[in-house]
Amino acid sequence: MFRLMRLGLLVVGMILPLLVLSCSKRPVSGSKDIEFGTKLGSLSFDMTKPQIQDLLGKPSFQRDKVLNYNEMGFTIFLNKKGTIGSIVCGSMDGDTNLLSNFRGASKEGITIGALSEDIVKVYGQPTETRDGETFYRYESLSADFVFKDNRVICIVLRPKSYVQANGP
Repeated sequence: MFRLMRLGLLVVGMILPLLVLSCSKRPVSGSKDIEFGTKLGSLSFDMTKPQIQDLLGKPSFQRDKVLNYNEMGFTIFLNKKGTIGSIVCGSMDGDTNLLSNFRGASKEGITIGALSEDIVKVYGQPTETRDGETFYRYESLSADFVFKDNRVICIVLRPKSYVQANGP
């Protein structure tokens, strides 16, 4: 009887962690899930902080209106209304952890690491460039691309309403 109980506990001890891991709240960034101006995976721009945390769990770092999900490779900035104002995917300074952790891509296959010429080939000429050729803004996408060594290191996503309110 004692052996049977030990075997049962051993099996439960092996299966329970697998069940917990498979029920993680963090299924946001995957393949081809950037919808410019609309959403990133399950995150939509009309979501509030509690809704974001219900979906993703506690951020790795948070302060005021900033929710940093390092393990997924992005940071969420809330606007004055308390909804998502922008999502910064990857890293503005090329932090390799953030770059490798972000797994999202547009339906066209654009993601962190894409070449600047691929961005222009897919989306046309940018609305604005800055700092030489290290920053492209696409008002039509409500997105910015930041480059280092000619490769995308950061994609900034904004809601379509941002462009409508602020103009090109």
